[in-house]
Amino acid sequence: LGYIGEDEFAFVMEYLQVPLDGLGQERLFSKYDKDGSGQIDYDEFKKIWLSTCNLKKELDDRDLKYPKYATRKTWERILERAVDEEEEAEKEEEEEEEAAEDARRREVEKALKAAKEAEALIAAKAAQGSVDYDMYSSLWGLQKWLAHPASALNSALEWQTFKAKTSAVLSAFEFYAFKEHELAQGREAYLAAKAHPSDRSSAAARQTKQGGPPGGPSKEESDLAGQTGVAMDTSTAPKAGGEGPEPSSLVVGSQCKYLTASRLLRLQLADPRLRMHLLTQLRFLLATAQDAAPNALAAAAKEAQAPLSAEDNSVLEAAALLGDILALEARTLKLLVRTPPNGREFASLLAHVVKREAAWTAWKDRNRCKAYERPPLPEPPTEPPTEPPTEPP
Repeated sequence: LGYIGEDEFAFVMEYLQVPLDGLGQERLFSKYDKDGSGQIDYDEFKKIWLSTCNLKKELDDRDLKYPKYATRKTWERILERAVDEEEEAEKEEEEEEEAAEDARRREVEKALKAAKEAEALIAAKAAQGSVDYDMYSSLWGLQKWLAHPASALNSALEWQTFKAKTSAVLSAFEFYAFKEHELAQGREAYLAAKAHPSDRSSAAARQTKQGGPPGGPSKEESDLAGQTGVAMDTSTAPKAGGEGPEPSSLVVGSQCKYLTASRLLRLQLADPRLRMHLLTQLRFLLATAQDAAPNALAAAAKEAQAPLSAEDNSVLEAAALLGDILALEARTLKLLVRTPPNGREFASLLAHVVKREAAWTAWKDRNRCKAYERPPLPEPPTEPPTEPPTEPP
């Protein structure tokens, strides 16, 4: 349990309000420091405390029963037994907490190992172009984190699961990459639509006349979103390995319908709109994760009550986390650039938006701007229910 020196002993005696002057404390310390080392251990200190404390007060504070007219030695033995029981109870509680913490760490390590194995399996299948229910659940399962970006950093297990699903989806997009002639075809249509916006308006009018959804976003809104109403016909998708039917024509329309059946997911992996939408959300989520990483790492270290280390898999690791974020960002950016019709311009726009938001956040932090939240709207007054008029008897 450690040792205390003479200075610490004097401080403890004062803290416990033991009525001894400096000379008395020195003599008492020398009496129990038999080897002259200038230190006493816990058992020796406990004997000093029992011989000098207010026994009646200590016994009463613990609600202990003791003979009223007994000697001081009797009271000391009663108090000593009580203190020994308290120490034993504290020791058992600490052991239980340590055992629970060890069990929690083993569970986390087991779950992390399982998540890494699942990640490797899904990534291998995605790299081969396999589109099954695992891929379907990975793609739509990302909405859990896209809706709440900060939740991806809640724990090492949460981040590992997010990384596995994201990596699988990116691998599928990389397998079903657009060919050079598809990119050129989409680029030409995009430039043509920008050069002749009237054609787009007439096409929208024809779509409305045929019973389709009326209108669509304005040209400015479409340019900002990276969509001009021109997209590739994805009624057929390339087969694994890049063989098979190719997109045959260009269609006009700004509305998206996402298929929700796992057997039909292969079609939408070649849909530039789905790809653009999902990659955009991932780009912002990863930017948020990069900004929130320092706080998440600090919280993980505090929870572990120990410095972060490579051997501790139960908490987020600084180097691994930032490396994961940068690697996913690079893959996301590369896929965005190679998404028709205007992936390169759209990726530049997203980078500008992220940079502008970071500058705005830094300015607010630097100027210590208070967080602002719009107050809730007042509830409309409720009128008491009116009773129907009663007919006279």
